Amino acid sequence: MWRVNVGRVPLFLMTTNLPANRAEDRIITDQLYGGDREMRVRQEIVLGIGGTIALRQLGYSRPCTT
Repeated sequence: MWRVNVGRVPLFLMTTNLPANRAEDRIITDQLYGGDREMRVRQEIVLGIGGTIALRQLGYSRPCTT
């Protein structure tokens, strides 16, 4: 995971392209909005579940407020 500041807002970028992952799992984050319906579901799972876990580990425990 990488963190990039966009102005005053942190942007977190996730990847599945890690040596510990299986070859078929490493391509999930190769393209944004790319692939077929099955790939899109895989990407949404990574973003939803993986994103929640990552943000909690980084100390974010509440929804952002505007």
